Amino acid sequence: MTQDEDKMKLLQPEAADGGKAVPEVYRSLNFRSLQDPYSHGAGDTMASRYSTLRADNLETMLNGGLERFYQKYEHLSRKINLQLPTPEVRFERLAFSVQVPASAEDHGTVGSHLRGIFTPWRRPAMVSKHALHPMSGVIKPGSLTLILANPGAGKSTFLKALAGKLKSSAKTKLGGQVLYSGLRGDEIDLIKLAGLVDQTDNHIATLTVRETFKFADMCVNGRPEDQPEEMRDIAALRTELFLQILGMEECADTVVGDALLRGVSGGERKRVTIGEVLVGGQSLFLCDEISTGLDSAATFDIIKSMRTWCKTLGGSAVIALLQPTPEVVEMFDDILMINEGHMMYHGPRTEILDYFEEKGFTCPPRVDPADFLIEVTSGRGQRYANGSIPVKDLPVSSEDFNNLFCQSAIYKKTDEAISKGFNEHQFESPEDFKKAKSVANLARSKEKSEFGLAFVPSTLLLLNRQKLVWLRDPPLLWGKLIEALIIGLVMGMIYFNVNSTYYLRMIFFSIALFQRQAWQQITISFQLRKVFYKQRPRNFFRTSSYAIAESIVQIPVNMAVSFVLGTFFYFMSGLTRTFEKYIVFYLVLLCFQHAISAYMTMLSSLAPSITIGQALAAISVSFFLLFSGNIILADLIPDYWIWMYWFSPISWALRANMLSEFSSDRYSPAVSKAQLESFSIKQGTGYIWFGIAVLIVYYFVFTSFNALALHFIRYEKFKGVSAKAMKQEEEAHNVYVEVSTPTPDGQGVGSTKAKGGGLPFTPSNLCIKDLDYYVTLPSGEERQLLRKITAHFEPGRMVALMGATGAGKTTLMDVIAGRKTGGRIVGDIYVNCELKDPANFSRITAYCEQMDIHSEAASIYEALVFSAKLRLPPNFTEEERMNLVHETLELLELKAIAGEMGGYAAYFGDLGVDSVKMLEYFASIPGTEEIRPQYNPATYMLEVIGAGIGRDVKDYSVEYKNSELYRKNRERTLELCEVSDEFVRHSTLNYRPIATGFWNQLGELTKKQRLTYWRNPQYNFMRVFLFPIFAVIFGTTFYQLSAGSVKKINSHIGLIYNSMDFIGVTNLMTVIEVTCAERAVYYRERMSNYYSPLPYSLSLWFAEIPYLIVVIILFVTIEYWLVGWSDNAGDFFFFLFVFYLYTSACTYIGQWMSALMPNEKVANVAVGALSCLFNLFSGYLLPRTAMKAGYKWFTYLMPSSYSLAALVGVQFGDNQDIIAVTSGNVTTNMTVAHYIEKTYDFRPERKYNFMVGLIVIWFVVQLAIYLTFKYVSHLKR
Repeated sequence: MTQDEDKMKLLQPEAADGGKAVPEVYRSLNFRSLQDPYSHGAGDTMASRYSTLRADNLETMLNGGLERFYQKYEHLSRKINLQLPTPEVRFERLAFSVQVPASAEDHGTVGSHLRGIFTPWRRPAMVSKHALHPMSGVIKPGSLTLILANPGAGKSTFLKALAGKLKSSAKTKLGGQVLYSGLRGDEIDLIKLAGLVDQTDNHIATLTVRETFKFADMCVNGRPEDQPEEMRDIAALRTELFLQILGMEECADTVVGDALLRGVSGGERKRVTIGEVLVGGQSLFLCDEISTGLDSAATFDIIKSMRTWCKTLGGSAVIALLQPTPEVVEMFDDILMINEGHMMYHGPRTEILDYFEEKGFTCPPRVDPADFLIEVTSGRGQRYANGSIPVKDLPVSSEDFNNLFCQSAIYKKTDEAISKGFNEHQFESPEDFKKAKSVANLARSKEKSEFGLAFVPSTLLLLNRQKLVWLRDPPLLWGKLIEALIIGLVMGMIYFNVNSTYYLRMIFFSIALFQRQAWQQITISFQLRKVFYKQRPRNFFRTSSYAIAESIVQIPVNMAVSFVLGTFFYFMSGLTRTFEKYIVFYLVLLCFQHAISAYMTMLSSLAPSITIGQALAAISVSFFLLFSGNIILADLIPDYWIWMYWFSPISWALRANMLSEFSSDRYSPAVSKAQLESFSIKQGTGYIWFGIAVLIVYYFVFTSFNALALHFIRYEKFKGVSAKAMKQEEEAHNVYVEVSTPTPDGQGVGSTKAKGGGLPFTPSNLCIKDLDYYVTLPSGEERQLLRKITAHFEPGRMVALMGATGAGKTTLMDVIAGRKTGGRIVGDIYVNCELKDPANFSRITAYCEQMDIHSEAASIYEALVFSAKLRLPPNFTEEERMNLVHETLELLELKAIAGEMGGYAAYFGDLGVDSVKMLEYFASIPGTEEIRPQYNPATYMLEVIGAGIGRDVKDYSVEYKNSELYRKNRERTLELCEVSDEFVRHSTLNYRPIATGFWNQLGELTKKQRLTYWRNPQYNFMRVFLFPIFAVIFGTTFYQLSAGSVKKINSHIGLIYNSMDFIGVTNLMTVIEVTCAERAVYYRERMSNYYSPLPYSLSLWFAEIPYLIVVIILFVTIEYWLVGWSDNAGDFFFFLFVFYLYTSACTYIGQWMSALMPNEKVANVAVGALSCLFNLFSGYLLPRTAMKAGYKWFTYLMPSSYSLAALVGVQFGDNQDIIAVTSGNVTTNMTVAHYIEKTYDFRPERKYNFMVGLIVIWFVVQLAIYLTFKYVSHLKR
């Protein structure tokens, strides 16, 4: 048989199950003790096939194989009238378009947002991008359909359309319709019918695989005890069934993990995404690129198990795969091809090669049919032309292929079926029609719940999950408790038996502290929001259940934090020491903490990003503080702002605790009244419980609004490209066609030689000898992941590192590349006969990691240019660098968008022509099945050594270790480790660790950070636009307020304090998300020695400077002149400069905490604690004159202390106006300057000393950032 005949045989119809031969490729699946699902055995009779389904345990339930289980399940379902509805899916003239900017520069930058504000009449030009052009087709029940398409061709959009996820809106337009057995998606509960497997893996990193599956199972299917009696045992084992089907038993109790938390491998994480949908039990599965990260054998087994499900239960699956192997393609019934939104083929798999041969293209031997089809339909198939059609008449564009298909007999047959509608004549049997028609049972009705669980069980399930999320983040929990303990002790120490004249500020700050603690909730909620956005549309739970669980789980944490902080502070500060007063104080704190936590959680649901959420929180906190009754007393608030005083939750809590304290017996009625009136509190004691009631109402109102925001607001964007990118893609496509069009001499027209491929490099000889790697388990035991790996990699040779998912491939690569941050490495690695020098090794290596970690703000082209300019040595010219960048873009086709088995070596050696040497090696081992004709050698090798799901195979690592091949390889490795004259001249020990010099690194990093900030309008536009607005609010609140009384002077100082706190803390909190987002990128680039830590830390400094200057000038200028402070130019510019120094210091401290702390949540806890210290030792909440010598020195460490002293000193230190100062029963007249110095110790002659102190702190923070990036890494591998 010729190779062409073999190729055609692969795409021929497979034999039916009814006694005919089963293709050999279907006989490789082995679920441990299970038989092949397509082979029933000699004793298989109809009686045994449909015998009683026992589900005592998983092994009993699967006795006889997966197909046998499905057959028994189908028989049982039919018996109790719970058959799976099997819809016929029709899409008629289905189309989808989205409005995108005509130019990529028209959106997404600070400049574009500012233009939108100041020139609203100049809206960016928009064009319509057709993600899907009109297409029609039918997906039959029981069929398996493969979608073949390039990335960005429209397959994800098509799958979302079938799943009912696309809607028409102001910027999108959905045309045509999708019918499910003749019913529209809005007429049935589509979520119970269709399950969509997303392309991205969004999971809670700290949950295990089993917990993730079980949660999905319980949410969608309900509790096993609620199922019909016959199905209860099966329902109880559903999670374990899919763990085994997907080969996840070994890692079932491993956390899923993410980019920074080590968990399951990338391929296993993809299986988690698949399993989360499969456990739902829908009858139509839509899977988007589920093979990403999986080895070919695992992909084969998963697709095969889905085929078994389709053919046995009658369900349908539409699956998009990238580069599927012939063995995988062979299992599909139909193939659907899409490019640029056009459908170019939809029909039987067995007819597709004949169809394209008629159009002038023939698939040659040794070319995978899937690759051939993709190349042809992408306009790159001229080399496959068979000569039956002139080259100039061959279809090239997507429109050409679409037009040809619409004229084909295959499409006409489909069109005819669609025109006849859904009827019984189109089904092979009445039973099939009945099952398809049963989709009507999913019709929407008020009597049927769309959720698997009732409200209470669902809420309890979510509460348990939220509890696990909190308990598995010990740094966050302990951070909150330790922060509460330290702040409680510090506050108790500072206010130890303090005079009652400071009680307003003291109690004010004890309440305000909980605003800063609640602020951290924004980050926590945001990290779970992506998972919520995925699970809520699938009806996993009610939004109200999620909001309630999210709120309730915070109660014990809030109670513990408020108890620890409040108790220490209360009894140390000198407040009334009675149980009754303490309980009232604690109850007020607890109610306020819950109310403000609910408010912050609500903001996390309203905001489009963490940065905006943090900004909204900062604005809210500042408002609540400003109108609390402390910064500006109630009787000084202008009438047009008094409503904010009654709205502020802090004002209710502060008033309640002040009334409670001064209603105690330790104060005489006269003293109590005088003190409260001095604080402008004139309400009676009834406002104590009224205030508590208001806070409780706030808690429920904010929780309800959070649920409404989660339910109705979605920040999910359609990922399109700009019109400019579309045009570039078309031009690039045309250029490619011109270059690759064959000519008689075999050269492409206009073909050019690559300009970057000839770049010089140093040949390197890499050897690894007896390499072991151990990790320490939580129990303290060591587990060995790599075992005596010995291999050599010589110049001029390309080595394929292959193995099953979880076999240790990434571990070996990480160890060789020096990426491991933990564990113990034993063995030697040699480079050119010398032991590897970690500092220089990155100069000769390029490590493409499994996890995609990139700067989101950088384009593909910019990322490549950045790498080229930092990794290539200085002797490369700019032209050579850019040629290499463009060649890489073309090579990667990116120009258009500018267990125990692991750890052993099973084979190392030459492949030979067509992999013949490797195949001969495995064939020489007794008991190894030979490869089939036309079988992919890589897939064969993976299946042989045990890749895929649940295979029982012999230990090929032992066979290799005992082989002659291993002996020869080891001898060769030892030879290459010895010093050789050939490689002495190529020594890497003289290399500089980093290719380019300091100034080049700094220049490129500064450009990158500048672009990152420019393309982050949510962070920078918020500051530039909103801060001036709040300067107006602050200014109008204190508009031209004189300094004619003690109350007014204190209010002025309070305003300066609050302005510093507002701007400083806002920057302190919001910069964390920006810096943390780039931190993982820094770890990757730093390990590859792109640059050193110093230029990186300096680039962060430079990036902030222009935005900080603009923000401070706008904010200070507006507030300064509205309030009416000193009109001396020197005073103004001094005020401006000091305010800039303080704000920038806070910003850089936020960057420092982002680098120092293990994750974003802990960084928020840390800056919350720091901001508390800044406030306590600023000199406002407790003046320096009232501080005790034991802790007064803390003020010299706080930037807020220097800043407040300098700012107040320059404004009031020279004010000679006379004011009346009352102390006790004595009233004294003194100047404002004297009052400032006597009360606060703010002296005008020391203002420059304070400014220098602030500058010193500023430089210390910059040094700390540099040292942290240099010596601290939180990457865990």
